[in-house]
Amino acid sequence: MEFPANEPYEGEIGNFVDAITTHRAPEVDGREGLRKVELLTEAVARAGS
Repeated sequence: MEFPANEPYEGEIGNFVDAITTHRAPEVDGREGLRKVELLTEAVARAGS
């Protein structure tokens, strides 16, 4: 099975740039992004213990 190679952050960056240029909120705001980082950090910490 083959999967196309893609840049994992391309969509996020594109959405962010589009939000800036069209003066709208991005799909994921800073609070949601922070929450995801907190959850991932906690998961990594628990996996290591």
